[in-house]
Parts: sequence; C-alpha cells; structure tokens
Amino acid sequence: MPTEGPVPLVLEQPDAEHILREVAGRVGIAVLDEHRARKLCPPGVRVRRFVEPVPTTTLVVAWRPRAGHASVDRFIEPCREHLGPVGR
Repeated sequence: MPTEGPVPLVLEQPDAEHILREVAGRVGIAVLDEHRARKLCPPGVRVRRFVEPVPTTTLVVAWRPRAGHASVDRFIEPCREHLGPVGR
C-alpha cells in the first residue's frame, strides 16, 4: 500500500563517497551528480541517468557583503552580470 506524504529522510552523510558507501550497504538510494557517482561507485551499486525531462536544480552564490576579503570581491565581481536580484 503506497504511503502518503513525503518519505522521511533517514540518514545524512557529509559527502558522495559516504553516501555511496551507505547505498552499497543497502541503506537506501541516492541522487547524485553523474560524474561523482560514476567515479566513486562501489561494487554492486548501479548508476543510471534520468530520462527526459532531466531534473534540474538552481545554483546560487552565497557570500558576506563587505566581508573585507579581496579574494571574495575578485570572485564576485565578474559573477555580477549573471546574478539575479539580491535576495536574503
């Protein structure tokens, strides 16, 4: 009988290697970027691409304005033309 509502997250891991280790240990499934999943894939774990329409995600840049770090400013400045409106 199908459950209703979201399936609870049971386990979190700090990185793809740990996640795939849990999958190999039959703890669950994972959605990862293909390159990393294929590179780190342990024996017995299958990696498959999604078919069209492929899921997408929105990436963001996060930084502290006026943090006083020249390296942050040098990174952010060329990004500005591609950044959307200022959010939280």
